Amino acid sequence: MILTKENIKSVNVDFIINEKIKSGKTEEFLIIVPTNRKLRSFKKEIISLIPGCTISKINIETIGTLSTRILEEHTNFILLSEAAESVFIKQSALETDLHYFTNYKNEIPRGTLDEIKNVISEYKKHGISPEHLLKEAEKLSQSENLKAIDIANIYKIYNKKCGALNALEIGDIYSAINKLQADLFRDLFRELFPAVDTILINGFDEFTIPEIGIINSVSEIKNIKLYFNFDYDISNKLLFSHLDRCYSQLAANGFNKIDDVSPEALNEFKSILRANLSLNKSKEKNKKFKEKITKIYAGDRTKEIELIAKEIKYSIENHNISPNNICVVFNQISSYSAVVKDIFTSYGIPFNLTDRTQLSNTYPVTTIINFLEILENNYYYKNIIRALESGFIETKEIETSLLLKTATDLKIVIGKENWINSITSQIEKLQNLYSEDINDVQFKIEQYKSTLQSFNNLSKILKPFDKENTITEFLDSLKKFIYDLKLPEKILEYSLGEEEKNIKAVSTFFETIDEIFGLLEKEYGSEEKFNLHFFLSQIKTAVNWARFNVKEKPDCGVLVTSVNEIRGLQFDYLFIAG
Repeated sequence: MILTKENIKSVNVDFIINEKIKSGKTEEFLIIVPTNRKLRSFKKEIISLIPGCTISKINIETIGTLSTRILEEHTNFILLSEAAESVFIKQSALETDLHYFTNYKNEIPRGTLDEIKNVISEYKKHGISPEHLLKEAEKLSQSENLKAIDIANIYKIYNKKCGALNALEIGDIYSAINKLQADLFRDLFRELFPAVDTILINGFDEFTIPEIGIINSVSEIKNIKLYFNFDYDISNKLLFSHLDRCYSQLAANGFNKIDDVSPEALNEFKSILRANLSLNKSKEKNKKFKEKITKIYAGDRTKEIELIAKEIKYSIENHNISPNNICVVFNQISSYSAVVKDIFTSYGIPFNLTDRTQLSNTYPVTTIINFLEILENNYYYKNIIRALESGFIETKEIETSLLLKTATDLKIVIGKENWINSITSQIEKLQNLYSEDINDVQFKIEQYKSTLQSFNNLSKILKPFDKENTITEFLDSLKKFIYDLKLPEKILEYSLGEEEKNIKAVSTFFETIDEIFGLLEKEYGSEEKFNLHFFLSQIKTAVNWARFNVKEKPDCGVLVTSVNEIRGLQFDYLFIAG
């Protein structure tokens, strides 16, 4: 259905937008879409339709990017990344007097902390404050009550920290936008979009209350016609009842249902699904689309992807289907990523996998952390070997094999002084040993001397971190450390086909730690000094949350993504897996 405040019976929004594109008036419309993928797709589609490929401006935004841009016109703020959010949530939890989570003596486990962070982010997007949560907690059972109180108190401290730093996440931005006076909101919007007279909101399946508030503010701007395509059918409660409240909120703000006469609205398959899915009490199958839909059975996850790969390969080779017209979607893509990579690669199928890589799961980043853990764990031999054998660092002055052999021979497990004393004692013992095979003894002495030199070289590399540092001192030392070990050059040498991924991982790592430690410096001051444990703890928390995508290669492979990412996109072949 189309919802609008315009006093009309029907509309063909596609026709309106197409007419503006054909006449070169792209600056007169704004399209709001649910995802960045749809944003990129829509922009590319519009560019291909523009006569002569000349263009002045294309206005396509998500609600998040639109809100962020409007608020940036009004005030300065720091937009928090997920990694930075996780660091401050962890800090807030450590500063909270916990009751439900009291079993965790030192700190809340990462998985639980991640869930708390996600919950708080969702509360913000839905406009739920810590105070509101505390009030709702009174209605809960004792256990759930304590949990809600703990989360509310963490949430309260987190808000205080972010407020002191003027750092916002998207839910905070929504809240700030909805507090603006109508005249101010209008002026800020017009600064960004002076010529816009038509707005289309397309591809959404639900809106939060703050998002509805923002949409309503836009619709109230004079000389703007706003339409949005809302996939909802009031007669099919089994399918759409979760949207009843959202629809009621929109109706309460003055949005009315009108007829959609665009060709897409007349799509018979969608119309039948919308009206009848889950309502077929007779259990009779509708055979109208029998040739369009195929159900594939598989015994396990691997077999499932193999069957999909075979179907795709057959379609490409025998039906001349372009890979970029094929899409494979999952509800939980992370469970399938590794299997898809292995099987699609073995079948020679080009693909674009959109599952974001977690920074902590990349070899260059784990190498950096492993190196710092050597010092934090007092030269535990496994940390040493793990760091040195990654292949991503320059180790000419450190003989890894000798360190491992010496640790085994002398039963060295941990302790800097223990390493030095054990090797030195063994050298002295051999020097005082009487043996007929003097050459063999001398060879062992030289080996242990080389091992001691390697260990001293390792200690020298780590020396800048073996003391308390200010945040700036630590960052400078860390960056020098990474370049001295020639990590960037080694990535190109040892990545084995994953150069782009590993380079992106290192650049994302730098961006993440610069952001987080920049915020921490604002919080603690530039003169405050910390030990390595503090810095490493922040880094580990951040890289567990920081994620990145390798730049997508458009139109060159099968799109493999999650269900939410394909809202509003079109494909010739769609595999819904999982």
